[in-house]
Amino acid sequence: MEISTKIMTKNTDKQAIDNLADNFSGYATLLRKIKQRVLIAQQRAIYAANEEMLRMYWDIGGMLQQSQEADGWGKKTLQRLSVDLKNDYSEIKGFSVRNMQCMIQFFNEYNQELTMVKGADSSIAQSMIAQLGEYNFWRIGHFGC
Repeated sequence: MEISTKIMTKNTDKQAIDNLADNFSGYATLLRKIKQRVLIAQQRAIYAANEEMLRMYWDIGGMLQQSQEADGWGKKTLQRLSVDLKNDYSEIKGFSVRNMQCMIQFFNEYNQELTMVKGADSSIAQSMIAQLGEYNFWRIGHFGC
């Protein structure tokens, strides 16, 4: 008995809402605008997350590259880093040896491109991080990694 009462109440509420919507001629437009704004917010959140992920990959690639140059370590160090990072950040994927090699490649290739731009005309050069926003990478694999 209680379930049928809830269903009837929900149907009555829906009918009342539908009647209000019918009486308000701008309702459909208002609903569409709100949905559009929600969609824009969702897209901006995705872009912001992607931008920060790119910055993280680029920064890690730079740290790895600079450390490797200074200390001369090899693949075994990447293997150990991979295990330690996976243990510390088990909820985050992307710290495999291969991915870290791709991060280094991303840093090196992008760093070379920035060096060429800065060498050509420093007035048009922006900071490296600011220029990352101009690209729409979805994953590091776009560098052939």
